[in-house]
Amino acid sequence: MGLARQLAGSLQEPLQQQRCDATDRELRLQREALERDARQVDEARKVIEEATAREQRLQQEALEWERRQFAEARQLQEEAKARDLRIAEEARKAHE
Repeated sequence: MGLARQLAGSLQEPLQQQRCDATDRELRLQREALERDARQVDEARKVIEEATAREQRLQQEALEWERRQFAEARQLQEEAKARDLRIAEEARKAHE
């Protein structure tokens, strides 16, 4: 009976070591997967931030262009109105 226990004990040690090795391997694989997922999340966040910055820059450029166009149109309108007033004044003087 003592020999059977001794044999069982000696067989249990390698099995226990194999279980520990398997657990260590599984934990390492899980850690690597988590690290890989974290890198992918960081990369996706960076892509989103870059796209957002690019979109904001394009919107700002479009807004500035619209403001310039509006200012130019207003200036042209004022010039046309002044020209019409001059023409009207010259026509009034010519009829006097």
